[in-house]
Amino acid sequence: MIALWRWEMQIRIGHGLMLLAAVTALGACERSGTEQSGDALLDADELRSTVVVNPASRGQGTARSISEGLAMVAPGGRVLVKPGTYNEQVVIQKSVTLLGSDLEAGAAIIRQSKPASAPATEAVVQVKTTDPVVLQDLTIHHDNIRAVNVLSVAGDLTVDRVVFEGRSTSLPVVGNGVSVVTNADDFGGRARVTIRQSHFSVGGIAISLGGDVDAHIEENEVRHSESRGTCVLVNPQGQGATVRAGEATNVNIVDNLFEDCGTNEARGFNAVAVNGAPGAPTMGTVNIIGNTLRNTVITPPSCNTSAISYEFYSGVIEHNSLYGAVAACAAPGGRNLPGAIAIGGQVAGVRPANVAVRFNDIVGNAQAGLRIGARQTTPIDATCNWWGHPSGPSGTGPGSGDAVVVEAGASVPITTPHALEPIAATSASSCAAS
Repeated sequence: MIALWRWEMQIRIGHGLMLLAAVTALGACERSGTEQSGDALLDADELRSTVVVNPASRGQGTARSISEGLAMVAPGGRVLVKPGTYNEQVVIQKSVTLLGSDLEAGAAIIRQSKPASAPATEAVVQVKTTDPVVLQDLTIHHDNIRAVNVLSVAGDLTVDRVVFEGRSTSLPVVGNGVSVVTNADDFGGRARVTIRQSHFSVGGIAISLGGDVDAHIEENEVRHSESRGTCVLVNPQGQGATVRAGEATNVNIVDNLFEDCGTNEARGFNAVAVNGAPGAPTMGTVNIIGNTLRNTVITPPSCNTSAISYEFYSGVIEHNSLYGAVAACAAPGGRNLPGAIAIGGQVAGVRPANVAVRFNDIVGNAQAGLRIGARQTTPIDATCNWWGHPSGPSGTGPGSGDAVVVEAGASVPITTPHALEPIAATSASSCAAS
């Protein structure tokens, strides 16, 4: 009897403890149900600060497409794109960092191939926000469509270690890498863009900038041996998709490699083209510093007109290397005649440039190392350049190096003193009297 009584008491005590635990838990839920729900929402928001794009997986914080990932991520968050090919066009409307992940396993490729030329207003990636956007460690493959557009918006874009590859197989040619254009008065402010350590081999212009833009382009490689398009275009209104001429365009183009740019078979182009517009009020500073410009395509008709053409703006062209950047087959372009560096041009109504051309290596270029166009009616400082010979430039110069050619009506540049040896790769800020 005693044993039976003990057994019954143990059962009753056990049931009581279980019931007490259940009641305690229920009471806790009733007392803090709102707090519990709030914690769950907070956890969800924390997860949304980073979204992983992985078509092979589905779970909390995971998307199957980039567009879905952008919809899920919180403003200011990150979308990590797993290796693979994503056939989609994406629109970015919030602050976000879109970056490839697991790079050792392969590239994260955003791809669009159109059978014919898409409108210039379309792109694989369209940025439609004034908040900061970062594209990093991605590959964008784009045929007959632009890669990245920031059009008519005060965008803030950083492009870091992105590969741009694509072709243009129909007319009109559409295939720019990065295009940024806006008018601050019309669209609420200036656009800002930084492009660094990226690679371009595209069907159109690698980088096109217009209007009220502040841009920094540094340590990129543009290799256009197949597409032969322009490397960089700067102008007051943009290209393809244009705006009313802006107040100021400010661009630094620093330490880039530009190879085979502007060697389009249809007509001669300029590798780096800094263009004005007749009557435009736009001001600004465009500096071209420390770049290497060269061509491996030298067979007619694949010959560019100039490595650098510069009109309209203020700035410096310094410490650039231009060895054989313009070949004998170079043909007149729509804005200027052949020359490794062409200052001013042929277009009526475009004001003269206010630019200094110094500390460059200008060697082995046919027709002209430096050409001063008819519209350049104010003299420029072209001292301390290495012309390939210690005697200095030929043409209007005193020596036998690359020629300085001055067109009728243009002002003769100041070319002395000149460098007595290669100078572009040095930190020199002056040169010995020559």
